[in-house]
Parts: sequence; structure tokens; C-alpha cells
Amino acid sequence: MTYALDTLQLDGVILLASYGDQYLRDSAFDEVFAELHRRKATVLLHPTTPPGSDVPKLNLPPFIVEFVFDTTRAVANLIYNGTLERYPDISIIVAHAGGTVPYLAQRFAIAPEIIPQLGERAPQGAIAYLKRLYYDTAISAIPHALRFLQELVEPTQILFGSDYPYMQEHFIEKSIQELATYDGFNNNDRQLIERDNALKLFPRLRTET
Repeated sequence: MTYALDTLQLDGVILLASYGDQYLRDSAFDEVFAELHRRKATVLLHPTTPPGSDVPKLNLPPFIVEFVFDTTRAVANLIYNGTLERYPDISIIVAHAGGTVPYLAQRFAIAPEIIPQLGERAPQGAIAYLKRLYYDTAISAIPHALRFLQELVEPTQILFGSDYPYMQEHFIEKSIQELATYDGFNNNDRQLIERDNALKLFPRLRTET
């Protein structure tokens, strides 16, 4: 990470939602998050094939179902293991509109009422942490998904995402069109989502012609 950010001068890093058989737990990843926090770094949190996704056999490619749940599990883990509380200066972009996070936000919120110890490392409450995250629109720029996301966060926390190079060009073009015609965003919202929010997270781009 130091080589990538200092020598290569990259604008941020990607973390997978899970590695091997574990999610981003503080005991295993604390040094990484501490350094990202010190640098005020920008991180894209992207799903992968999650631990145990092949047990039991679903007989479906993981990207159809498991990817969005992998993201959701990782976000819940970052909240309730205290990572987001301890390292508030990391700007985390959650891929694919947060997976199922916007839909399950209420479950996140009430969990400490059912199991009080869950709230010990998340004293601000789950919703406060969710509102602090950023969310991209990759494979998610459809009205019902955007409405869930829009109910959870302000347009300042949403960024255009394409999932390039994994998504084919015609899917990306359709996503652009869906954003352009979505009736929940005004022109100012679209300016934020398509440009301004990214410039805030990646200030080097402001100086590029």
C-alpha cells in the first residue's frame, strides 16, 4: 500500500470485502486501517467470492447473488467491530450501491436493541456510519435501487460507477441513460454524482485538463 500510494502515487486503494475465510476484522487488518486513516485515504470496497459461498451449493455464479451479500456482510462487520468508529478519516466507497445495505439499514439500526453488546463498538448507531460512507451506482442505476439508496444518504454520498472493465459497454451505456432519466435526481444532484463528489475524493483530478 505504501508503494502504491507513495511511489506510484495512486489516488486510492481497493479492498475486497473478504479475504480467504475472513472479513475485514480489526485483529487481522488493524494496521492497514490505521495507515489508511493516517493518510486520509480513499478506499473502494468491492465484493469477491465470499467465505463459504459454495456451501451449500447454489449452482449460480457468485456475482448474481453472493457479491451483494458479501458487500453487506463486510459493511456490517466494519460497523460492529468498531473499525468505522476508530478510523473516521477513511473515505470508503461501497460498490454497487452498497449491495443490500440500503434495504437492510433498519435491521442494522435495531440490532443493538436486541443484542446490546453489538452497540458497544458502534456508539453513534449504524445509520450514522452508513450515512458517512459513499456508494457507487455500478450495476445499480435502476429506479427501485436508487430510491432505496436515496432514502439512506444524500446525493453528496453517491458516485457514478460503471464496473468497467467487467461490464460490457452496452450495459454501461444503459446505466448512464438510467441515471440521466431517473426522476429522483435534479440537475444539481446529477452534477454531484457524475463529477463533483469524485473531485472531492480525488483532488488530483481537479488540476488535470
